[in-house]
Amino acid sequence: MKSHSRQDLQRVQRSLFLSRHDRFRDLMLSLCSEHDNLDFVRSIRRGIIDYFNNSSEDAAIDLLDIADSLSGAVHPDATYHYVANQFAALLKKYPFKVSLSKIDPEKRAYEKFERSETTCRRFNKLFAQSDRRKSTQLASTYELQQMSDYIHYVIGTSPDLPKVFSKCGFGPGANVGINGSATNVHRKLCSMWSVSPGAFDYACHSMISHAQFRELLFPEHRGFSDGSPDFVQHFRARMRDRATIAEHNNLSFVPKTTKIFRSIAVEPALNSFLQKGVDECLREFLRIRANIDLTSQEENSEMARIGSSDEEDSFVTIDLSSASDSISIELCRRVLPPDWFYLLDRIRSKSYRYKKTVNPYSKFCSMGNGFCFPLQTLLFASMCHAVGAGNTGIDYRVYGDDIIVRKQYALGLISLLRRCGFRPNESKTFIKGPFRESCGKDYYSGVNVRPVYLDYELDSLESLFKFYNSTLNCSLLSKEFFSRSRTFLFDSVPERWRFVRPCKGPEDAAFEVDVDAPLFLSSKHVRFSKYTFSWNWKELEHAPVEDRKVYCRRERHIAVLYGALMGLPSHKTFTLRRKTETKVRTSAYGVATSTWLPPTLRL
Repeated sequence: MKSHSRQDLQRVQRSLFLSRHDRFRDLMLSLCSEHDNLDFVRSIRRGIIDYFNNSSEDAAIDLLDIADSLSGAVHPDATYHYVANQFAALLKKYPFKVSLSKIDPEKRAYEKFERSETTCRRFNKLFAQSDRRKSTQLASTYELQQMSDYIHYVIGTSPDLPKVFSKCGFGPGANVGINGSATNVHRKLCSMWSVSPGAFDYACHSMISHAQFRELLFPEHRGFSDGSPDFVQHFRARMRDRATIAEHNNLSFVPKTTKIFRSIAVEPALNSFLQKGVDECLREFLRIRANIDLTSQEENSEMARIGSSDEEDSFVTIDLSSASDSISIELCRRVLPPDWFYLLDRIRSKSYRYKKTVNPYSKFCSMGNGFCFPLQTLLFASMCHAVGAGNTGIDYRVYGDDIIVRKQYALGLISLLRRCGFRPNESKTFIKGPFRESCGKDYYSGVNVRPVYLDYELDSLESLFKFYNSTLNCSLLSKEFFSRSRTFLFDSVPERWRFVRPCKGPEDAAFEVDVDAPLFLSSKHVRFSKYTFSWNWKELEHAPVEDRKVYCRRERHIAVLYGALMGLPSHKTFTLRRKTETKVRTSAYGVATSTWLPPTLRL
């Protein structure tokens, strides 16, 4: 096998980067020529030509408008539906090269965020006034009581604080004062700890039970308590010296589509630490007492497939717009057990900072809050229970804001959702017809019509490998739709870098092909070993970059022990987020896919 140096890799990556726009144009025009009998395809083709010939902002906006119209409709049959949505999926998230000044995705996202805040403020007032007067805009007392009873059953009357504290921990994401690529456990342990005023006492009680934190703050005791009655007060004092009070979280926005971003809030470090403990406990309660397993989406997807038959007693899928941003404070106060509400209210951020301005939240928790996902799952499951939707796992399922329920309960549930401050997303809620969408799976009369999304440029070996493989690992319709395009993607890579792999693995490492396919058998980068009776091939390897900064050697040793207890790898315990080193490696594995060998005879 030929050697591939780092310098050679950099050169080919540079060449692919410079030709990225032409590659996307050729891909789209090739696909358009295959489906030129469809009116919308001809419109897309004209838009692509206009966009690339003139770098026209208006042409790019027209393409996005076409994509929105295609993805927001249910089409005559499964194939037509897939083709329309596949073209939309290639356009609506693609990073176009011109600056779309007429479309400010962050401004649009902030306006949407503000609308959700306004809705939460209105419902906070309605819930606060509900004891004095009834309102048809609000859920009835009976419905709220049913929701409350269900939640009491699932999570109990009071939180088990020692259990919550034992499950607390630092996650990999950014926090207030800790951002960029350096957000690993070492940085979080050895930096100043941001925390909201209400969460400080809980953080003290949680951290004092961990030997690593005691050793960090009391090196003279080597992680043990000195046994004095005042140790807790001494621990609080040293915590106060190490902590910095954050009265707010930081609101920011990340790409969702070309037209609009998604809001996300960066929490104070110790708030996230505590929220993780609550998250773990809520997930456990949901799994044990409500039969809702948030580690798996397969059952939701299967319900969506069954529902796409559109029979009288089949399932419907309900999707909510800005679900996490629509959880009002007073709704949570009404349906959560008082002790649970007090805990969650203390460890959440009550204000947000955006562009140097701090405002109070009207919502209970924002996206980025560690317990937001299981909390909204719990709330929506309680609403299903309140409308008498049946049994979880048999008659309905909830995964975050993704709700599946039997058809006869759908309108009642949607009404209750509206009267609790939530807004169903009409373009993604399917009650009638042959289409259902849930948890990343789309079904049309039982046929998987999920499209392949392109939200990155085809500007590197990794992106070409990834897109090629994604067209194979989606639906059968995707495999057929991109059959010619895969040849185009394969040929776009210089021959010396056309790595092929006979089995599944990291999508961005090599082209995945069957072991008996001509592309594999003719490749110069594969060998068969008669000693191990397996194939050897070349592929890209992406290794995270190690974070070598050392604040204090003693503290680093504590962080290493803490990381080991969390299950971090020993060879590179602390790495930089989103930074990797790429090199070429030789791999071997005793498994391969085949188009004709039976599974029992495949390597």
